[in-house]
Amino acid sequence: RTQLLLPYLLIAVIATIVTVQALIVGNLDAVVVILGVVVLVLALVRQILTLLENDALLQQISAAQDELRYRAHHDPLTELANRAAFDEHFASAIENYRLTNSDWVLMLVDLDDFKQVNDRYGHPAGDRVLVALTARLREAVPESAFVARFGGDEFTVLLQGPLDDAVVVARRIVDALSSDGIGGEKSVSVGASVGVAGFGSVQFESAQLESAQFGSAQFDSADEPLSAHTLLRRADAAMYEAKRSGKGAVVVYRDRREA
Repeated sequence: RTQLLLPYLLIAVIATIVTVQALIVGNLDAVVVILGVVVLVLALVRQILTLLENDALLQQISAAQDELRYRAHHDPLTELANRAAFDEHFASAIENYRLTNSDWVLMLVDLDDFKQVNDRYGHPAGDRVLVALTARLREAVPESAFVARFGGDEFTVLLQGPLDDAVVVARRIVDALSSDGIGGEKSVSVGASVGVAGFGSVQFESAQLESAQFGSAQFDSADEPLSAHTLLRRADAAMYEAKRSGKGAVVVYRDRREA
């Protein structure tokens, strides 16, 4: 505080001396005037430098806050949205459905046999495979889709639109994530199983079930209000049904009462 006030104290002292000379002596000492001007200029320069330093500091703080916000909502490995960001976006989608009755589809994507990659080649290789699969997943879904890493080797995809269109996207995801030699590991072979749960005035056309790799499983469901937990449970049940059916499959959740 003393360093900040020192230039202004000098200005006050010079101003007092000049005032006393003007009132008592009747003329001003040239040395005092020059000294006063020099002190005033130095004070102004210091003020400008302080403002520039403060501006640079504010920019650094703003950049750090942006980085913290980004890291709080993104997975550090894949750069996809993380679970927290997905929860926020999912809540907004449910609210949008309640207000507009628009169609939405939730997909839960789980990698098949990914644990074998970590066990056989180690976690660094598993990380490379995840990064490579993330790039394929981004390419397989529309730009409007919200994709997140749900945790471990699970991903979520949230789409607005008809269920039958979403199933086509789910098939593309399975095709994109099912291949050998991923992430530089030539002998790595993984796949993906996808559980699909729609909410809204969605319909699923039976024509989409012609392929053996598509399915529509029926589940018992208690009367419960639509919520994020309910929809995630439905997508999760469909995804595990896809794994039980032989992996590399797409299964759509349907309540038995809807059959």
